[in-house]
Amino acid sequence: MQASLLGLFALSVFFIGLIHIVMMNYRRNKELMKLAYYNSLTGLPNKANLEQALTNELRELSSDKQPDGKKKAVLAIHCSNLSAINSTYGFHIGDQVLLEFVQRLQNFNQAGTELFQFATHRFVLLVKDYQSTTELETLAQQVIKASDQPLDTVGVSQHMIVKIGILELTSSHDNADEVFTQLSIAIDYIERTDRERYAFFDSDMKARLERQEVIGRELRDFLTHTGSGILHLAYQPQVDLKHNRIIGFEALARMRSPSFGTVPPTEFISIAERQNLIVPLGYWVLETACQFACRLVGEGYPDLTVAVNISGIQFAQADFVERVIEIVDQTGISPKNLELEITESILIEGLADTQERLVELRRAGITIAVDDFGTGYSSFSRLGDLPIDAIKIDKHFIDRILKEKDQKLIIREIIAMCHKLGLIVVAEGVEQEKQLEYLRESGCDIMQGYLFSKALPNGAAIGKLKEYDS
Repeated sequence: MQASLLGLFALSVFFIGLIHIVMMNYRRNKELMKLAYYNSLTGLPNKANLEQALTNELRELSSDKQPDGKKKAVLAIHCSNLSAINSTYGFHIGDQVLLEFVQRLQNFNQAGTELFQFATHRFVLLVKDYQSTTELETLAQQVIKASDQPLDTVGVSQHMIVKIGILELTSSHDNADEVFTQLSIAIDYIERTDRERYAFFDSDMKARLERQEVIGRELRDFLTHTGSGILHLAYQPQVDLKHNRIIGFEALARMRSPSFGTVPPTEFISIAERQNLIVPLGYWVLETACQFACRLVGEGYPDLTVAVNISGIQFAQADFVERVIEIVDQTGISPKNLELEITESILIEGLADTQERLVELRRAGITIAVDDFGTGYSSFSRLGDLPIDAIKIDKHFIDRILKEKDQKLIIREIIAMCHKLGLIVVAEGVEQEKQLEYLRESGCDIMQGYLFSKALPNGAAIGKLKEYDS
C-alpha cells in the first residue's frame, strides 16, 4: 500500500515537472516569436511580420479570391532627422521621441490599415482597401501634419521630419522584396529632389536617380581632375546703360556630361549641393573667374569686373572670407575686379554674421551684389543697413514689363529707392527692346540678357568686348 502511494506521488511529481517544462518552453517560444516578429522598443510588427503580410496580400491580388474593386497600397514613412536627434540629444532621448511619434502613428492604425516598423527610421502603413490615389495622398498629408506638430519629450521640444513613399500594389509585384525596393527608390527620390514631402513610386524614378548618380560622379571626377573639360565657365556681358559700354561679365557654370550631353545648371548645381560638392565647385568657379579677370587686365581692360554667384552653403563656411582673399591674391587680380553675388536668403538666415563677413570682403575692395532681388523677403529698410554695393532685379520682374500696364509695375520705384540708398541697379534677363527702353527711362544702371548677348566662352567674350569697344 505504501509502495503504491509512493509510486503515485512520484508519477504526480513527474507530470507536474513535465507541465512546468512545457509551460516554460511555451513562454520561451512566445518570447522568441515576439522578438522575431515585433520591434522590442515600440512593440510594432517588424519587417519579418510585414514581409509575411505583404506575401499574403500579393497572393490575394494575383488570385481569384481578391474582392472586386478592393485596392491595396503601402506608405513608407521615413524619419529623416532621427539620426540628428540621436546625435544631438543621445539615443535615450531619441528613443523617447520615437515612442511619442509612434503614438501619433497609431492614430492611423485603424480598420483597413495596419502599421509596421520596417527599420529604426522607417515605418510602413499597409492600406488594404481604398478607392482612389486621392485617399492615399490625403493619408500621407495627415501623417505629415501629425509629424510636424512639436514632440515634447522630457523637456526637449522636437518634431519628426518625415518623407513618405507611396506604392500601389498590383498583381505584377512578384514578392515583398520588390515592394521594399520600390518604396526605397521613392524615398530616395524625395530625399534627393527635396521638392516634396511625399511621392508615388513610378518606373521613371529609378532612371532619374541613376542619372543624378552619374552626374554627381562626373562632377566629383571633374573636381579631382579639373582638366577633363566636363565643366567650363561662360561669361555674360553686363552693359552700362548710360554710356552704352560693357563694364563687366557674370561668370556662369556650364556642364557637358559625357553620358547625357548638356546638363542644365539648375540640375547639376542642385546635385552638387545634395552630394556635398557645392563648396569645392564654388571655389573652382571663383578661381576660374578670377583667372578670366586677370586675362581681361592683360588684354587692356583693367577696370572690368567679373561677377561670381556664391551659394549659401559656401558662404557659411568658416574660412570663406579667407579663401576668397587667398584666391584673389593667388590669381593676381585687383579686388576691384571681383564682384560676389549673394542671394536674399543669405541675408535672411544670419544677419549679424553675414554683415561681419560682408564688411570684411568690402574692406578688402571686393564688390557685393544681392542677386535675384524681389524673390525673397528683403525690405528696403534692411538693404539700407547692409554692406552691399548693388542689387540685381530678378528676371521675373523684367518679364512683367511686357505683360502689365506701366502703372502696375514697381521696377521704377525699386530703382529710385535703391539709388536713394546709394546702390547700383542691375537688370538681368533683358530680352526685348521694350524692356530695355523702360529700364533706360527708369534710370536703371546696368543690364544683361539675351537682347545684348548670351553667355559666351572666354575667348568669344573677349572678342565681343573688343568688337563692341571698337
